[in-house]
Amino acid sequence: MTAPVVELRGVAKEYGAVVAVDDISLEVQKGEFVVLLGPSGSGKTTLLSMLGGFTPPTRGQILIEGRDVTGKAPAQRPTVTVFQDYALFPHMTVRDNVAFGLAMRRVPKPQRHELAYAAITQVGLSDFSDRRIHQLSGGQRQRVALARAIVIEPAVLLLDEPLGALDVKIRRQMQHELHSLQRDLHATFIHVTHDQEEAMSLADRIVLLNEGRIEDAGPPERIYREPATVFAATFMGDTNIVRGTVSKAGGGRVAVETAVGTLDCKGSGEAGEAVCLSLRPEAIRCGKANGPDSVPLGTGRLGDFVFQGTFRRCHAVAGPDASVRLQMRLPPEIEIEPEAQTPIWIRSSDIVVLKEGQNDR
Repeated sequence: MTAPVVELRGVAKEYGAVVAVDDISLEVQKGEFVVLLGPSGSGKTTLLSMLGGFTPPTRGQILIEGRDVTGKAPAQRPTVTVFQDYALFPHMTVRDNVAFGLAMRRVPKPQRHELAYAAITQVGLSDFSDRRIHQLSGGQRQRVALARAIVIEPAVLLLDEPLGALDVKIRRQMQHELHSLQRDLHATFIHVTHDQEEAMSLADRIVLLNEGRIEDAGPPERIYREPATVFAATFMGDTNIVRGTVSKAGGGRVAVETAVGTLDCKGSGEAGEAVCLSLRPEAIRCGKANGPDSVPLGTGRLGDFVFQGTFRRCHAVAGPDASVRLQMRLPPEIEIEPEAQTPIWIRSSDIVVLKEGQNDR
């Protein structure tokens, strides 16, 4: 395996008694698109700022391309940061904004204009080279910021919520363009966001932060389908957390006694151990159970229907004493009367046994 382009070794940042980043170790491979995801205060922006050289760590080491840059200023690192406000120069044209970094590196004017135009073309703004920044839309300004960053060919491009100021439609379009640009450049991107959908759309690997530490890390599909902790499950979209006690374990499977019955699924544990199960709303079905992998959840009384385009959100009240309330997402073509009673079930493969995360202890 090749050496990582970025390596964090026990990096921490403290502000007095407040620990913003707590002993994080992380490797990022060349050409990887890593998204740092987490709620406000989780440490993701502080971590990115330390990578860019804007915030010194309290302790730990930061290596980029095998070189220790822990004490280096931003200009001395092979990184470029794209900020949410883009930090463009309003008195300059698009071309001069993009060429600015090259000018600081004393690249001759004809060459830097040629390189700047190539970068501008790469982000789809070849017809806007001579425009001023105030003449551009938000999405176009974001493209200029990207062009200015990629034109100097940094080893790592750091993106601090660069799509946060855009409206929903433009943000979705820019997510696609950003993903395509990263693939075309074969570049290493580290991107900060609090938007789970954005993270899953962009990332090769999501690093989920919680209270300054890594709560979970892996490919988006794994993080969503098989989260490591209760925090990861609840942060990565809607889910139902059902608590129970292991009654039997062995062969990579457990039987868990819950308020909706005994649920059998993949997992590990010991008899008598308290566990949490994650049941995604879209995985819970209604009607007659279908297939050998099906696990009954009893009879549910369905209500609170809300049409949301590709599905209908509702709740099922289940359990012998009607003590369990489960979120469900039904296909829009399924018609069920409010307060109707129906069998509900889930596939065993869709049940995830979770360990308690640092926020759940």
